[in-house]
Amino acid sequence: MIVTGMEQRCRLMAMRVGGVTTSFWLDPFVAVGTVFPDPASMQAKYFRPVYGFALRAVGRPQIVGSADFGYGQEGLKIFLDINYAY
Repeated sequence: MIVTGMEQRCRLMAMRVGGVTTSFWLDPFVAVGTVFPDPASMQAKYFRPVYGFALRAVGRPQIVGSADFGYGQEGLKIFLDINYAY
């Protein structure tokens, strides 16, 4: 598997929500990658690009909620996630 990507994190605003400072982000991204069955079959024609953006809400210091919208060869895909901040 080979994957590479770039992302720009852009904070839109921050506010107090329920006593917690919460920031809201818009993060555009681009990536390209693929999975090869073996190293001998690595060819550029198999690489698949994807682009999109993520909407994130970060409740400091612990919680991150995100919705990622990506568009690639298979069409639009949406990923939702709630996780702990790192």
